[in-house]
Amino acid sequence: MKFKAIFRFEFSYQLRQVSTWLLFAAFLLFGFGILRLVTLPDGTYLNAPSTIAFFAIFGSSIWLLIGGGVAGDAATRDIQTRMHPLVYTKPLSKRSYLGARFLAAFTLNALLLLAMYAGFLFSFYGPGAKAAFIGPFHLASYLTAYGFISLPIVIAVTAVQFTFAARSGRAIAAYMGSILVLFVSHFLGTTIRYHLRWEVLGSLLDLLGLGIVADMEGWTPLDKNTRLILLEGSWLGSRLLWGAWRGAHWPSPTGAFSSPS
Repeated sequence: MKFKAIFRFEFSYQLRQVSTWLLFAAFLLFGFGILRLVTLPDGTYLNAPSTIAFFAIFGSSIWLLIGGGVAGDAATRDIQTRMHPLVYTKPLSKRSYLGARFLAAFTLNALLLLAMYAGFLFSFYGPGAKAAFIGPFHLASYLTAYGFISLPIVIAVTAVQFTFAARSGRAIAAYMGSILVLFVSHFLGTTIRYHLRWEVLGSLLDLLGLGIVADMEGWTPLDKNTRLILLEGSWLGSRLLWGAWRGAHWPSPTGAFSSPS
């Protein structure tokens, strides 16, 4: 059993689950509906880079709270079904097995958030769109929001969820990982940045991008309509810091994947 075969099996298995398609529908409808409901008072376009970035952060935070099932199931399904002893009969390393399952969970989670962006586009250009509040189309607005906001969140959070689930042997532990990320990124990062005035450290802990939301409040309408989110400064540092955590804490379960006695 090779890495690619494990990845294909896990990805196709998850894709066949009703819960997966419910999540796809939920994020597609979220992306569509949220931008049909809001009205921006300062002349900012609904499809402005700042608007897309704001709702990318909002939607990614929602995914953080409800999307733990994908990584949790990928990390623990063999344990829950008591099929994991069969893994020992294959010439397969822990790294390959866990890596393939993690990659499948990450790919699926990345596609779930991509569905939200499809919802954005359908909201802007589908039937009944608010044409008067929509500016010129700029592909970079979507690419930067997805590449600099949503994708790093998915990578880091899926790793945390997968690690918690794999080490505990319980899928529900993935949600505990999500709560930890929310606490560190939002509550701890905000406290350090705005109350203790350690802005650099607080910004580095800010995985979700709430500091960007605060910074955008001071932008002019022209900035909001034209200015892209760039991967630089403390924003780049936060991505590197959370990425380093993922590399240093790759799951190595002691129960399910240790050598049989």
